[in-house]
Amino acid sequence: MWATIDPRGRGSHLRWPASPTNLDSVSETSPRAQKQRERERRVIEAAMRLAAQGGYDAVQMREVAANSDVALGTIYRYFNSKDAVLVAGLAGWLGLARKRIAAQGIVADTAADQLVAVLDSAMSGGIRQPRLMGALITALASTDPEVAQYKLVVEQEMAAMISDALGGFDGVDVDGVRRVIGHVWFSSIVSWVGGIRESHSINDELHLAAHLLLD
Repeated sequence: MWATIDPRGRGSHLRWPASPTNLDSVSETSPRAQKQRERERRVIEAAMRLAAQGGYDAVQMREVAANSDVALGTIYRYFNSKDAVLVAGLAGWLGLARKRIAAQGIVADTAADQLVAVLDSAMSGGIRQPRLMGALITALASTDPEVAQYKLVVEQEMAAMISDALGGFDGVDVDGVRRVIGHVWFSSIVSWVGGIRESHSINDELHLAAHLLLD
């Protein structure tokens, strides 16, 4: 579910979408909304770079402010914590991955093979960035109620990715598959970043779950 980010911030072409929830009351075409979205985008990109460099503990809001050129007080108007920033970044990353996979036009003969191919493509960059992955998973496990809005977007993006993969196959419980795959994905990444499993175990677990659910 991951593209690759240069942790030094050099040569990266990625531009994260701004928070999908903070601008609900503002016209998206207004100058104010455009400026806010650009500031949010810079904040998210800065947090993701810091996480890629040093993991979860390296993401300090003052450092995010310095690296994004956005005032600390302004950041707190958009995000109440670094967990919110990181989970918003994860949501944006999943959205970018979903668009990239759709453009690839992956086609397989069976629903299981189709889902496996999509999951392989989605995970292709994440295993090369364990510090970033660890930071994102730590943030995703936050119990802060303010982070819930971004968790919901993460869930929606994953659901859309799986729905896109399985939409052409009849008789598939897409929602059930999504729920199970989401749990397998989360637990396998936690095991990897926690040092219990090797990186290849993520794909192994996702492949096993896909075939058990769909074969």
